[in-house]
Formats: sequence, structure tokens, C-alpha cells
Amino acid sequence: MIRLQGHNNFMRGAADAVNPLNHPLFKVRATSDDMLGSATGTGSEVVVHEWSYAAAKALRKAGWRPGRQVDTTRWREQFAAGGVVMHPAAERFLAEFGGLRFRGGWWWVLSAAEVVDLDPELCADEGDRFLHWSRELGISLFPVGRAEGIYPLGIDQDGVIYLVATWVARFGALDEGVEALVRGDLPKNVA
Repeated sequence: MIRLQGHNNFMRGAADAVNPLNHPLFKVRATSDDMLGSATGTGSEVVVHEWSYAAAKALRKAGWRPGRQVDTTRWREQFAAGGVVMHPAAERFLAEFGGLRFRGGWWWVLSAAEVVDLDPELCADEGDRFLHWSRELGISLFPVGRAEGIYPLGIDQDGVIYLVATWVARFGALDEGVEALVRGDLPKNVA
């Protein structure tokens, strides 16, 4: 079950009158009871994603649901052969979001990407790129898919999502990064 939970200070006056369903402080809340067989669910655990309602709706349309778990073994093995090691943050992210495809961008936002594919296999020939930028930036990047079919996407050990091309740009950590991908936000250059 998904519950929306608004922030208490969110509608203070006419100047703040925004559509509450698009407000970034709404939370999509799912308990582990919703996780239908999740290996990590204990029955008392609560997973909270902080996305706008519009982002949660777009992810649902793409096939995401609370407690979604996909097998990541093939991606781990595929990249390990080339020296790119899947870290726990990549494992958690891909278990929940791996294989999803959605259109990024909302009509009122200058969009970075129209289509986002969260499928590491689309980066099969990019292992050297991820190793190079991991060494260069002192982080551990693992491929998670592509934006626009062109731009490789990766995640670091802290859950920060990046565009990893001939330059590196940051979308944000965890929920912020997912929201930015769904919204089609332009990432911030890192290197």
C-alpha cells in the first residue's frame, strides 16, 4: 500500500499555493508488508521514498512498486569480468529499479533526457569508462543504464547517481537522483 504523507508546513499562504500532488515534500511511503517476498523485509521495516506524487506516478507507470526486487546476478557477473565491482548501493538500487524504462522530463522543465533505461547491460562496453572515472574521482561507480540511449548512467557507493560520459555530472543521491531522472533535470558537472 502506498501512502502519501505531506510536510506540515507545506501550505502556508496564497504565495505557497502549489499543487500538493507535485510538491517535492510529499513522501511515497511503503511498509515491508507491501514488499511481497522482499528478502530485506522484516515485517516492521519501513521504506520511505521522498518523491513528488508525479514522480511516483511515473515510476509506477514504468513498473515500479513498493518492495520490487529483481535479480541482479547477471549484471554483477557481467561487469565483474571486466573489473567493475557491484557495491551494495548499486545492488540495492538495481534490485528495486533495474529494468525500468521511463520518459524523463515534464513539459515545464528544460529536460536533460527524454528516455531513461535503467538497464546496466546497455553499458556493457563501457566498463573501462566506469573504471577510469572511479579512479579519477576516488569513488566506485557502477553502471545502472542509459539516458537517451547515449549517455551512460552510474551510481557510486553512497547512492549518488551520475551521468558518466567524457565528463561526469551528478543527478543527486538516492531519492533526489531518481526524482531528477524522472523529472529530466540537467545534472551538475563534476569533472
